[in-house]
Amino acid sequence: MNVNLGMKNVIEIPMKIFYAQKGVNSHKKVHWQVTQCPSQARVEESGYYIMKYMKDIIGTPINTIKDKFKEKDSYTQAELDEVRVEWAEVVDSYIQANEE
Repeated sequence: MNVNLGMKNVIEIPMKIFYAQKGVNSHKKVHWQVTQCPSQARVEESGYYIMKYMKDIIGTPINTIKDKFKEKDSYTQAELDEVRVEWAEVVDSYIQANEE
């Protein structure tokens, strides 16, 4: 399996620290699995792909998360537009709140 060592350490080192602070001597080792995610056709869409993918993962029950990684090769324009609108609404509400 080809797991990026830097990313692996970003997860495993804090987990070790957490368990040490809690006084837990035995814990389950993190099982790493290489997954596939939807890939964008154009580089300028990458941020929207990341936001959509994160939203999909967070909104998915943990028992079905593995299936989410295999679900699709790319997002439709409508799915990306939905993320764009949601992002714009959040930014607009932030701007409105800070103008008062």
